Formats: sequence, C-alpha cells, structure tokens
Amino acid sequence: MDYFYIFKKVVARFCDPLTLILVLSTVLVLIMSLRSGWQPYRTHVFFTSMFLLWLSSTPIVSHLLLYPLEKGANDASFRVGKDDADAILVLGCGHREVKSLPLSSRYKECSLKRVVHAYLLHQETGLPIYFSGGVLIGNRHSEAEYNHNLATLLGLNENKGFMIADTSEDTASEAMLLTESFAGKKIVLVTSAAHMVRSKHYMGQAGIEVLTSPTDHKITFMEINYSHINAYLPNKSALEQTNVALYEYLGMFSQRVFGK
Repeated sequence: MDYFYIFKKVVARFCDPLTLILVLSTVLVLIMSLRSGWQPYRTHVFFTSMFLLWLSSTPIVSHLLLYPLEKGANDASFRVGKDDADAILVLGCGHREVKSLPLSSRYKECSLKRVVHAYLLHQETGLPIYFSGGVLIGNRHSEAEYNHNLATLLGLNENKGFMIADTSEDTASEAMLLTESFAGKKIVLVTSAAHMVRSKHYMGQAGIEVLTSPTDHKITFMEINYSHINAYLPNKSALEQTNVALYEYLGMFSQRVFGK
C-alpha cells in the first residue's frame, strides 16, 4: 500500500476552502473557549473565517487562481490536421457503480466530458484511444474499463479502443505504467484543462511525448470585468472553481517537493 498516496488524499480533502475554513475556525474557537485569556479573540476568528470564505467564493479570486492553469493547457493544444500523433490517451476522473442509477449518472461530469471529447477527437483523426485509471475505493471496475465501455456504447470500434494502466492509483503512477506502452510514441493527452499542466509534467517525467487536448473547462470566459459588482459577490460556482485550483496547486507543490 502506498501510504504517501493515502496521505495526499487526506490532505487534498482539506484543500476545499469550505472544509478548511469551517473546520479550522471551529477548532480555534473551541480552543479559545477553553482558555480564559483567549475568549475575546473568538470574534476575530469568526469574522476572519467569514472574510476568507467570502474571498474564496468570489469570481475574481477563482478566476485569478484557475485561469493560469487552463490557459497553460490551451496554449499548446493539439491541432487536428497539423500535428502528428500515434494515439489518444484519456485519463480517468471517477465514477460510482450504483445499479439503480442510469449509466450516464454513474459518471462524474469530468469523466463524461473526457470520454466524449476523446471520441469526437477520434472521429476527426482516426487515432486509437487508450483509457487509463485504476479501481477507486467503493468500485469493482477500473476507470479504464468504465470509460472504455462508455466509448464503445458511443460507437468506438473494438479495434480502436484499449484499456491500459488500469491498476494505477493516481496520475503519477499512471505515467510510470504507461512508459513501456508509449515509448517512442507521441500521444494526445485528454484530461481536464486545470489538470493538464500537472498531468503533462508526470508524462514528461516518464519519458512520454505529449500533445495536449484539454476539456472540462471550468472557466468559459477568458477575461473578467473587474468593475462589475458580480466579480466580488460570492457564489457556489466560484467556490467550486477555487477548490479545483487549490487542489491542482497542492498537487504541483507535491511534484516539486516530493517528485510525485
């Protein structure tokens, strides 16, 4: 068992601004309540927490955090008819095997977008599609198998779709498992736009030449109107975007410090 992988997942759970701020502020208030000299500071903690939650929920903050990641993914994206490649690689993003739900509801939104994007890209280029991703907790089937199944239902021919690296735990382990299969080849990497910078780095470490083809963009506007009041008003979508960005920056920090 890879304990560092478990550690990363636990830490990542707290990169969610809502979880981090609420848990941390609650712990601090409880500690201050037990220390008579610290009780007056509980109000400071409360208002500081509310201010940080407000900031992380505003479009201006989420845009400033997420835009550099998605722009970096788009700048060097694969161009159909201009760039040569040997295959398309789709990274897994999650599903839940609940038989009472229709198949489309068992996939996370990011998984659906990646598979559909890769299939449409295959339709344009004729390149074979490789699906990677291991078995997540609570599932019996790998991400590779589930995504491959969806693509075949969409119309992908059996001789054009392949499962690979279906025992991996995360993108870092996927890259190492893919080294032998893609040695000397150039692949078109399909993953979420925000995840592309980190994924490409892992593939580069494994010696795999990558052309990017991002999807699942969280930001659909390239500029933000700083003079409009909506840029400073909190909303659910902005909080989700901030969460995605912080998760990726945490992963990039792990790459630099631990190499994985």
